[in-house]
Amino acid sequence: MTHTDHSPITADLIRGLLQKNHRAHSIPLFDAIVQRASEDADYGRLLATWLEHGSTIRLRDDLARPFETADFILARKDRRYPWTDAWTAIDSARLEARLARDAAQLDQHAAP
Repeated sequence: MTHTDHSPITADLIRGLLQKNHRAHSIPLFDAIVQRASEDADYGRLLATWLEHGSTIRLRDDLARPFETADFILARKDRRYPWTDAWTAIDSARLEARLARDAAQLDQHAAP
């Protein structure tokens, strides 16, 4: 299998999984990440790399960290650790997207 044999994981796919799986608390952080990526080319490359390859450390330290003390994070009084809860939900959504993509690919290869 080559690198181009699979469909890409997109920001829209991640956002949809966050909505579908009752992780609405993480959407403001994800939207902030996507917005900043649209305004900053270097940051945008980090997001593109994370979408393509994953990396919990890249998400936490490079993409989510700038928003750790953002008002929309600190305003979440319903969560004990709002920033951590948000970025880990985003990371989980990316994993779910990868697993679904890989399962679909296996099904495609298994079909007669």
